[in-house]
Amino acid sequence: MLTPSKKSGFANIDNAKIYYETAGKGISIVMIHAGVADSRQWNNEFATFAERYQVVRYDMRGYGKSEPVDGEFSHLSDLVSLLDALEIHGPLVMMGCSMGGGLAMDFALTYPPRVQALIMVGSGPSGLELDVATPSKFADAEKAFEAGDLDLLAEIETQIWFDGSDRTPDQVNQAMRKLLYEMDHIALS
Repeated sequence: MLTPSKKSGFANIDNAKIYYETAGKGISIVMIHAGVADSRQWNNEFATFAERYQVVRYDMRGYGKSEPVDGEFSHLSDLVSLLDALEIHGPLVMMGCSMGGGLAMDFALTYPPRVQALIMVGSGPSGLELDVATPSKFADAEKAFEAGDLDLLAEIETQIWFDGSDRTPDQVNQAMRKLLYEMDHIALS
């Protein structure tokens, strides 16, 4: 599928280069990836929605093609600055997954006139305590992190956030699972 009028680049945001892509025309949909992914998470949706809307996706600081974290920063400030740099003021549709959905919610609560709708996938408000069904997986992830084993850590996080607590890796879409593992590994590096 061809993506209409796709444009990509880097925006200089608060001493960091933030990678973004835009395509299409019409109402703006801003796609924000999960904390274990990057903007490629939205490959299918980006191309499809660009046929009818202006879509924007980007790699949050420290993810994908964006520069790594250097000092204190705010994902919310980065998002606002990116949209301002792209001259996208709204009202917008904010679409986020997991941590990205929390960021979309924070944006909507902070800048209500700029948002007309939220699409959140597996998201909750910032600061919400999680009631996790598989605490042992989180303990395993912490051990892998402390040991510096990023391969194992990415695998455990893929099990937690993609496979879930009630499926085995062979019960999920293998191409999507591989992509999530790769994106998470980049985010961890």
